[in-house]
Amino acid sequence: MMKIICAIFCTTLFFTAICQGEETKDRRWYRDTWCAEKNGQTNVPMPDRMTCDCLTDTHAVRVDFGGNWTQAVGFALHYSLQTGKKGGIVLVLDKSKDYRHWIRLNALLQEYKLPIDAWYIDEGDKPMQDQNYPNKATDGPR
Repeated sequence: MMKIICAIFCTTLFFTAICQGEETKDRRWYRDTWCAEKNGQTNVPMPDRMTCDCLTDTHAVRVDFGGNWTQAVGFALHYSLQTGKKGGIVLVLDKSKDYRHWIRLNALLQEYKLPIDAWYIDEGDKPMQDQNYPNKATDGPR
C-alpha cells in the first residue's frame, strides 16, 4: 500500500513539474525566440562590457516582463547609446493586468518623445505574436 501511495505521489509531482515548466518561461526564452524571429543576435557584447539582449540590423532591444518596464527604458537608451542603433523594448505581458505597464510605457515614450520602438508579447493570447505600436517619436504627432 505504501508503494502505491509513493508512486501516486511521485507521478503527481512529476506531472505538476512538467506543467509548471511550460507555463513559467523565463526572460531568456522570450529574448531568444523573439530575436531569432527578427534575425537578430542575442547577448551581444558592447564597448562598456554590458551585453545587449537582442541586436538587429536596425535596433538594440531589451526584452523584459511588464513590471520591469521602467528598467527596460534605461536599458534600451543605454543599448542605443552604445550601438548607435535605435533603442527597442519588447514587453512580455504574462498576466492580463500587465497591460497597464504597456500603457504606462507608451505614455512615457510619447510624452518625452524618446527614440525607442516598443513591442509587446501577449502571453495570454499567442505568445510570439508581437504587436508593434509606434510611439510619437517615430510615428509623428497623433
